[in-house]
Amino acid sequence: MQQPHEYAMNLLVQRHQKLTASTIKQIEKLLHESQRDIKIRLAEQPSDYNQWQGSQVRNQIENILNTFRQQSNAIASASLNKSWNVGSNMVDLPLYAEGAGQMVAGIGAIDVDQLARLDEMLTTKVKGVSEQMIDKMNTQIGLILTGGKPINDVIKNLEQSLKVPRYRIDTIVHTELGRTLSTATQQRIFRAQQQIPQMGKQWLHSGKAHFRPNHKAIDRQVVGANESFVLGGVKLRYPRDPAAPPEETIRCGCIMIPYMKRWETIRQERPMIQREIRDLEKQLFQS
Repeated sequence: MQQPHEYAMNLLVQRHQKLTASTIKQIEKLLHESQRDIKIRLAEQPSDYNQWQGSQVRNQIENILNTFRQQSNAIASASLNKSWNVGSNMVDLPLYAEGAGQMVAGIGAIDVDQLARLDEMLTTKVKGVSEQMIDKMNTQIGLILTGGKPINDVIKNLEQSLKVPRYRIDTIVHTELGRTLSTATQQRIFRAQQQIPQMGKQWLHSGKAHFRPNHKAIDRQVVGANESFVLGGVKLRYPRDPAAPPEETIRCGCIMIPYMKRWETIRQERPMIQREIRDLEKQLFQS
């Protein structure tokens, strides 16, 4: 049977997995709607390219894609804040679960400036996806206006090119929400360690079928709160560390959790039962 702190951490991991999946689904829905609207605008155009109003078509499609960017950034930013909250509670909820809730109040606040930098990184990447789609659109419409290709062929090419960003969206959301989760957890562990010296951190491998061998090799490795994990010759403070090479961070599904050899030594009251932990976890995220 799981110990109270293990059960608490598993609840948070599951919450973050659902958050990531939901965010991807919402943004993909926006992307699908944008592609549908663009297809409608293109279908409304005359078959004779001499009758096309190029600048008007471009403006209509750019407006659709800019709306996609604004709405998807709003969704992504909201999810980023939720990821940050999950990461922070990756320390707090296990402490409550183990009967050491009184210690939580003494843990210093974490640096929210880092959250703003992560948000900027995410929105810039989403903006890059929409800008890439606009560039492809301009190229294809230019072929129509110059008579360089049959209109039907160009429209098919344009529709096909606008399908490509789905994998990029999936990659961006997985990576950046995961990075935010780990960053907040790292900061909270560091703050907690100042009050609970025995607290360190542990790397857990994602368990994915397609994995990085060096990530799996350090599964369950434990280091100090302010130390780095070593993956071959690469040091990472936490999974998806922005200071690490992209090949070690993109779509990484590993997580980091707080670690103490004997959690029960910090108990000040009885540990919670699972129902109580579930209820508290829900309360922490009601807002």
